[in-house]
Amino acid sequence: MNRFQLRPGWSGSRLVMLAVVAFLGLGPLAILFRVAGATPDRQVVANSGSVLQLLFAGGDIRHSQAVAWGDIEGDGDLDLYVGNGIYPQWISWLDYSPYNPTDQVYINNGRGRFTIRDIADEPADGSDTRGVAWGDMDGDGDLDVAAGTNNQDNNIWWWENPYPNYGSDWTRRVIKDSGANKHHDMMFGNFDDDPGAELVFWNQGAAQLSLVNVPADPRGTQPWPGVTTVWTAPSNQYEGLTQADVDGDGGSDIIGGGRWFKREGNGFGSLQGMAVEAQNQYAATDADDARPGQRRQCLTQRECR
Repeated sequence: MNRFQLRPGWSGSRLVMLAVVAFLGLGPLAILFRVAGATPDRQVVANSGSVLQLLFAGGDIRHSQAVAWGDIEGDGDLDLYVGNGIYPQWISWLDYSPYNPTDQVYINNGRGRFTIRDIADEPADGSDTRGVAWGDMDGDGDLDVAAGTNNQDNNIWWWENPYPNYGSDWTRRVIKDSGANKHHDMMFGNFDDDPGAELVFWNQGAAQLSLVNVPADPRGTQPWPGVTTVWTAPSNQYEGLTQADVDGDGGSDIIGGGRWFKREGNGFGSLQGMAVEAQNQYAATDADDARPGQRRQCLTQRECR
């Protein structure tokens, strides 16, 4: 992978989120989010191999700490969900009054430009979105989105994709509304022996990695029943989540918190990949090595480098 070279002019604000993906035939692109600054805080840049080229800058200023790429229109171009919010307990010096906490969808036109839509059916309290995952919850062929918050509440919601009418609202429904707060990472996949998909998510308030099956009628089922604990962590400092076929048996395994988890009978087995140091508990996975048909060879960011 080519390394980014940061040129003068990009270093004036505190950077809190960076997501990298290759699309548009332009090589790796990144979207950057800044906690402070007078300019729009969401910027899409292309990596030419030596410098960063600014392709797009968002409109108003928002505090963004969760992103997920997905083709929500089925046109072959990767679109983006941007989770926003406010959390003054952590950044007491920041004036939050200019920040709009509403989550957004960036609809890609295929040329490095985006149409931005607010997710209108947001919780009224401006919850701080931290975990985001795309998945076709209702089985209608387009990607819907699930999102969870930080310490404000114990909810995980999903929003129904209104394709093709993106001027209309995204209807919000409940996945989880009980138990502990704080959900920083989540993903959809098929990790067990049934044909349906599951949502895997960290619940840091409970120090647990959890899984729940997508119900047969997700529109009419609130909350989703049958949340299962995959693993109880030693502390609430564990996160990071991805999936890959670690052992080469043709099935997807869960990777997170410096471990990988394979279903064994009616439960999941926990396999220690390596002695994970404390500073690696936060960003415990890196998906760069996960390619179709290849075994995963690393379990932490440090090990993947």
